[in-house]
Amino acid sequence: MKNNIIYYYFLSLLFIACTKNDTTKILVDLSKHQNEIYLSDFIDSTKFLTLDMRDSCLISEIEHVYVDSNFIIIQDGGGNGIFIFDEQHRFRNRINNYGRGPGEYIRITNTSINLADHQIGIYDSTSEKIVIFSYTGDFIKEIPIEQDIIRDFAFTGNQQFIFMRPSFSSNKEKNGIWIVDSNAQFVKHLYHAKPKNKTEPFFSSNYRNSINNQEITFYDRLTDQFLQINQDTAICIYEFNLLDQMPQSLKNTPTFTINEYYIASCFYNMPKHLLVCYVSQKGYYWMLFNKITRTLKIAPKIVNDISKTKIESFPLFLNENILAFELPMEESDCNIRLELLYTKQ
Repeated sequence: MKNNIIYYYFLSLLFIACTKNDTTKILVDLSKHQNEIYLSDFIDSTKFLTLDMRDSCLISEIEHVYVDSNFIIIQDGGGNGIFIFDEQHRFRNRINNYGRGPGEYIRITNTSINLADHQIGIYDSTSEKIVIFSYTGDFIKEIPIEQDIIRDFAFTGNQQFIFMRPSFSSNKEKNGIWIVDSNAQFVKHLYHAKPKNKTEPFFSSNYRNSINNQEITFYDRLTDQFLQINQDTAICIYEFNLLDQMPQSLKNTPTFTINEYYIASCFYNMPKHLLVCYVSQKGYYWMLFNKITRTLKIAPKIVNDISKTKIESFPLFLNENILAFELPMEESDCNIRLELLYTKQ
């Protein structure tokens, strides 16, 4: 009993430390903006990369890109599975095991890769399981998780998993961020904030940036906080203020429409910068935060002043050192073309 009291007291200190420490607060005023942010503000150089699809037009759109040594792994956003490319950037394997049997999944809710063991994990919320494959596409095992409701997951470096579900849920369901073992059995909670507002239906999305198997970064829209997480702790690094600016009457209504009020739509953590896109029904703004100088730049668009390629999509997150833009497919072939963006160090 005493250990439990100490444990929950420590969790509360983590939450309070973020909300009370002024050095972590990033005050964003979207009304004070310039015309554009330049790519060179946070990107050092770019490089073009072609992934050879071997004349197989299978990828409809890129949802996620993962890089491990010489492998490039792509999750297709149109439901066409997982695609693996080798060190020569040639298409090698495809994981497309849709079904209801062992080693199969009904839908790809989220994916993650295990850098230590070179494995790909697919979370299927419909079948309530994580299905694990090798980079060659071979089925390894599946892990039932019917006892938990999660929105995202990541591998740790010691054969465990981080489960994420920021939520206003009942006491009967886990929420926040917690660790499970290799069989998805609960180990411990890492983060369990209790926001005052009841806007879960709109603010349920979250953003997980995998850095490696030892650490991930995570943005929780329910609390407007940016967290650094490993298998032992979840620490709030920065807190934002846009959620605070909404009228309380609006935040108390779970079914509200956002109208002119902005929330984060995508989030990128880099060595020297944070890049956030805030959206509303009126449009969107980019916010670039310099971690070193603690200065902000806000603009409705980002201009590629390095390679002059027109920016037509949100960046893809490969790791904290590399982002990428998916370029339009050419009519002459089915190859995937990316512009890699190397972040300032």
